[in-house]
Amino acid sequence: MNWIFAVVCLGISVGSTAQEISDAAAVPYLNDRGRENYTKFLNLEEDRAFAVAKSGAHAWSSKAPSTLDAVKRSVFQCNRIAKAPCYAYAVNRRIIYNHYVSFEQDSLGALNRMQRPGQNSFSSEADQSSVPEQTELRQDAQGYHALTPNRVPGATTISTGLLVERMQSGNRPILVDVLGGDGHNTLPGAYWFIHAGLDRGFGANIDIENRLEILLRAVAPDKSTPIVFFCLSYECWLSYNAVLRAAKIGYTNLFWYRGGTEAWKAAGLPTVSAVLTGVLR
Repeated sequence: MNWIFAVVCLGISVGSTAQEISDAAAVPYLNDRGRENYTKFLNLEEDRAFAVAKSGAHAWSSKAPSTLDAVKRSVFQCNRIAKAPCYAYAVNRRIIYNHYVSFEQDSLGALNRMQRPGQNSFSSEADQSSVPEQTELRQDAQGYHALTPNRVPGATTISTGLLVERMQSGNRPILVDVLGGDGHNTLPGAYWFIHAGLDRGFGANIDIENRLEILLRAVAPDKSTPIVFFCLSYECWLSYNAVLRAAKIGYTNLFWYRGGTEAWKAAGLPTVSAVLTGVLR
């Protein structure tokens, strides 16, 4: 069960008491001013959420229509202020930051036990596609769940087996998951940048591209850093769009994992529960 669904949608307690949630000194990365702001946040109307970045930058949301919206809004605002990935610390009266800690631990364990599968491709990821490459974003009106091309301009299509090799090498790539929804299992160590592959029209697309550039600059300041984008499967255009955006921004060592999480699971490789670190729209 993914963390957003379990903690936010179902309201499952993660064990935080009233004393723990009110302990501003326990919030990581904050300075004195940040702790003052966190204390103020605790008095805001629900649904509310608080997010923080490693730099100490932070943001909150309140009076959101749902707890899930509160989390997304706080991370969105924190990304804008920090210009970096952010972590949701608390939602309403529950601390949820421990899920980020678990993500790091689970990812390390998954990487340590991961073994290269006996073949390169799984779940139709390498099947020849009848869809031609395109240089423009897949439009929202066309839908994102449909057969994709075999290649995307500006990137190398990477298979499951070769991705495992890369992840086990000394030059491990940055993994960026752009799948939508309320939560899912993902590849070990992947950043979850939700909405990075959406098409929302000219003005909104510029905003999404700018936000993606800011987040990528934070995790990969060198534009020759290997970055792998993925989403659900060979029938998911969100990662295709995200690759086009990253190439336009100027990244030169891009990979598209066309098979996505479905191919990864079909290969019997370990997954971890995705934690939200970037909201682009």
